[in-house]
Amino acid sequence: MVSPRIIRQNIRQGLDKDDDVENDRDYLEVKRLSQLHSSEISIITSDYGDIFSDFDPRPFSVRELSVDFIDEVRRASRQKASSVELKLMVPKARRRPQDEEVIRRRISAYFKGGLHHVHTELNRMRNRSLWYIAAGMVLMLLATYVSSLGSQSFISKFLFVFFEPAGWFIFWTGLDIMFVKMAEKNEDHEFYRKLASCRISFVSY
Repeated sequence: MVSPRIIRQNIRQGLDKDDDVENDRDYLEVKRLSQLHSSEISIITSDYGDIFSDFDPRPFSVRELSVDFIDEVRRASRQKASSVELKLMVPKARRRPQDEEVIRRRISAYFKGGLHHVHTELNRMRNRSLWYIAAGMVLMLLATYVSSLGSQSFISKFLFVFFEPAGWFIFWTGLDIMFVKMAEKNEDHEFYRKLASCRISFVSY
């Protein structure tokens, strides 16, 4: 009769064998290819116009980038390393090297401008949050002072009722800006930081 301990050992060995993906050849090959292209963002287009807005008739040097193009680059960049390479795939018959240099500079300028804008906005939000926190603390201190006086007059009660909730509201608004809204804005900062310094190339297909 086989003991329960031996049965458990056999089950454990079978599970370990099933989970041993580190030695699986297919898994290792996929992992190698994934690491090889971990910094590469490839966007396929039918022509250069796919990169830009359909509603902007200006030349490539100043034309607005397409929202779909930016969204696709943003989605792809989330899974990439801290530095990325942007490869734009264009049909071989439609490639024009003179336009590609202009487009490359326009894309680079867009992301560098976006990085500067987000950085400025983060500094503004940080300063605003600190002012809110400081103002909230001052109001709470005033409410504490009024309460410590022990006066039962109408003015004292009114000031306490006014200062205490206002102080808490402004204080927590400052914390919300600092820890919630700035965290959301940091995602934009990381996106523009990656793309502002990325290498942009065109590839035929």
